[in-house]
Amino acid sequence: MPSRFSRRSIVGSLGAVAAAGCLGSAPGEPSSGPDGNRTEADPRESDDVPARCDVAPRSEQGRGDPIETTVETVRPDDVEAECGYWASDAAFRKTDDRLDLEFVPAPSAIAPWIRSSFVERADGDRVEIGIVAEKSSEATGDGSYNYCPPPEYDFDEFVQAVPSEVTVTVRFDTDDGEYECTHDVWVEQRQSQVD
Repeated sequence: MPSRFSRRSIVGSLGAVAAAGCLGSAPGEPSSGPDGNRTEADPRESDDVPARCDVAPRSEQGRGDPIETTVETVRPDDVEAECGYWASDAAFRKTDDRLDLEFVPAPSAIAPWIRSSFVERADGDRVEIGIVAEKSSEATGDGSYNYCPPPEYDFDEFVQAVPSEVTVTVRFDTDDGEYECTHDVWVEQRQSQVD
């Protein structure tokens, strides 16, 4: 059974991944120290990454029981986006609790093959849990996978564990106000290629 981490460590990990993306480093890419040397292992050089990864593009709404949660935070500028962020966090944590997969392999890292986000769409905002297999370009690399879900991952089992929807009540610690949102949760499975 995977280790359980506090909400703060998972939220911090999600923030670290988001910050890494904003700074140009994708999850799974090595970070560099001030001298340009790697400060962590590059998963693309690991023997744990398979040469083949059977992850076909699929999209399906979660089929697990809906969940509800309440969080307390300072009043943000964009209340809907804040509520959506917490919905994404709650769906990710509940799915992690329901499955025996290692989403959070270390206190400061999230497995690079899984992502959770709040997505604002023209047809309705929703939470998406993305399952990604990333392949290096055959033109620039050897065509092997940088990362892939573990062998025990199964899309149908995963979708059964993902909540169908999340309702979040956000209470603001600076006043007596609160805001509630409910969002469907979808699993988006895809392959990507890095050139």
